[in-house]
Parts: sequence; structure tokens; C-alpha cells
Amino acid sequence: MEKIWTYLHRTKVVFGNGSLSRLSEEAAALGGGRALIVCGRSSMKASGALDKTTALLGKDGAVVFDKIPPNPPLSVMEEGAAAAKESGCRLIVAIGGGSAIDSAKAMALIAAHDSPAVEYFERRKVFSAPGLPVIAIPTTAGTGSEVNAFMVATAPDRDSKIACGPPQAFPKTAILDPELSISLPKNQTASTGLDALSHAVEAYWTKNFQPVSDINALESIRLILRWLPAAVSDGADIEARSNMLLASMLASLAFGSTGTGGPHGVSYPLTVRWNLDHGLAVAFTLPEFLERNLPLLGKQRAERLSDALGADSPGESIGVLRSFCESMGAPRSLGDIGIGKSDISSVVALSSRINLDNSPSPITDKEVENILLKKL
Repeated sequence: MEKIWTYLHRTKVVFGNGSLSRLSEEAAALGGGRALIVCGRSSMKASGALDKTTALLGKDGAVVFDKIPPNPPLSVMEEGAAAAKESGCRLIVAIGGGSAIDSAKAMALIAAHDSPAVEYFERRKVFSAPGLPVIAIPTTAGTGSEVNAFMVATAPDRDSKIACGPPQAFPKTAILDPELSISLPKNQTASTGLDALSHAVEAYWTKNFQPVSDINALESIRLILRWLPAAVSDGADIEARSNMLLASMLASLAFGSTGTGGPHGVSYPLTVRWNLDHGLAVAFTLPEFLERNLPLLGKQRAERLSDALGADSPGESIGVLRSFCESMGAPRSLGDIGIGKSDISSVVALSSRINLDNSPSPITDKEVENILLKKL
């Protein structure tokens, strides 16, 4: 019998060049009031995006929380939630990459609940109430956090990450303005684009795949292979920036229903302990996991994936994917990251079993070890 599947989406999307100008209108539609602007420590100031955002929220005022580091811990999210409550904020506006948007979603919920964040992220306590409304404004084409419920925090004590994805965490509105991504440096453009590619490829092979996620994943893959090199080559190519922002969103709509798989599970210790950028970390093992999962997809689904990758056959799709990831800066070997053979057992132990288990068939620690041994 064909499996029963569900698809849930709760975010209004406003897309197009100059769409940031709609911010005040969208904030008013959510009730208005003072906003907490959540962003990173410097890039939004340097690009001028923070000043534009603050000006657009002028009537009701805004409080800026600009303390978001890469791979933020729960402590920063709790600090931002406290700032929102103390300032009487009625909504949260996140502008930046996935770290800022994930943090904003967490702050919105933490501010509406009394228990510490760790209760929800690690002990799986259920969020019982809606949070503050969130408007998410991505300036990178990578995480797609603006249209999904996932929030990822770093757990420094465990050299890994923890994720949470309650339905209340969906942003109310996402404003996708390609002009905001023009100032993104080449290396970050490439890395965030590889993150989006990994989302799409992993969503396609997970055990939770379904027709809507497949459609979004395959189109995202096609767009990324066509437009990411152009965006890296010329950051001012607005057509490339627009298509990459669309591709990132589509990938998020795909994995928002399916979850992610092995490459994300292995990436967490690579990022937290060995400081490898997240997009490069997920792309590092993406071809090897594709090689492992491809025979499990079935002939028709494997052919659809290889077609999206621009390969002549499913067998060639692995090499095509590997070449593309490496051309965008993904490491070729563990040595490139500073990992030796003696470290492999630690990487396996610290990898997220939740992600690894989201495979077409159960994947063992030994299989993960063998994948990493191929990367020596």
C-alpha cells in the first residue's frame, strides 16, 4: 500500500528585488509594536542592511540584538529572549544567515515560556504556547531557515549540535530580497550554496521522502548546479543571486518535511570540534552517502536524481556531485580538515544518530566509519 504522507507549511513568503521595503507593512500585519532585530556581530552593519531594517521599523521602534556568533549556543538564544521580554518587544525580526534566523526563532519561543531552553532542546519538553511572531530576512542562500521550523544550537560540552523543530517555530513571514545577498563574499556564497545543495539531495533520499519534497528537492538541485558557480564568480549577478535564494528556499521546503540525513549528522562534530564551516562540512561526505544510498532509491527515483544533477546515468551522478562540491571548496580529504585516522572513531561517536537514522535503510556506525576511511 502506498504510504501516507503529510506536508505542513505556515510561512508567508515575500520574494523579489527590493522586497525589504515591505518590512513595515508586514510587521503591521502581524500587529506591529516594538521589534527585536536579531543579527550577527558585524556583517549586517557593514553592509548597511541593519540601518535599512531599523529605519523601516521606525514608527514602533526597534531594539537591536547583534550578538549572534556562527554556530550559536543556547545561552545566546536565552540572552536574546530575555532582551525581548525586558524591552517589551512584540515581534522579532531576524536578518542574516541561518545562525541569526535559527536564534530568532528560538528566542521567540523561549520568551513565551518559563522553562530554560535546555528543557526543550535536549530534554524534549513540548512548547505549549505560540511564541512571538518572527519575520525572517535571509541574506544568504543556504539554510532556508526562513521557511522551516528547525532551530539548531551548538552544544560545546559535547562537540556537537542539537536541533529542535516544533510547529510553533515557523516564521510568520519570510522576506527574500536577492539584493541583500550581493555583498556576501565568495567563500560564504559557495559554502552556503553547498548547504542548500545538501539539504536538497538529502531530502530526496531520506526515508521520509514524499511527492512534494521530491519536486522541491529536484528543482533546487537543478537551480544550484546552474546558478551557484555564477553567484560565486560574480556576486553582483542579481539573476544568479535570485535563483540561488529561490533554490535555498525550495531545498528548505523539501527537508522541512523530510529532515536531513547522514551528511548533516556527520557534519556536526566537523563544525564544532574541528571548526569546518557548516556548508563545507555537509558537502564533505555528501557524495559518499549518495553512493551508499543510490541503490536503495529504485531505478526511477535514481534516474530522476541523476537527471537533476546533469549526469548521464545514476552511476555517473556520484562523480558529478563530488566534482561540483570540490569545485565549490569542499575538502577532498580528512587531512584537509586536520583529522587523522585516529580521530575517526570520535567523529562517528559524535555524529547525530537522529540524522543517520533518517536513511533509506538503517546505517551502522561501521558504515559511517568506512565512509570516513574513504576520505583519508
